[in-house]
Amino acid sequence: ESTSYKISGFEKALKIKNTDLRVFGKPSTRKNRRMAVALATDANVTKARRRARKAADQIKISYPRS
Repeated sequence: ESTSYKISGFEKALKIKNTDLRVFGKPSTRKNRRMAVALATDANVTKARRRARKAADQIKISYPRS
């Protein structure tokens, strides 16, 4: 668990057509805790899911070294 972290990759994720991000603003992280979600739209559900996954893959959480 950590209260010192940085989330990056927003710019790349939001360049993907018809995508949006929701960052939850939780005060701490831990293994497997969802900190954000990527959303995408398309007339084709499969394409929307691929687009959302591609956007989510751009988001990274890093921890400063002490």
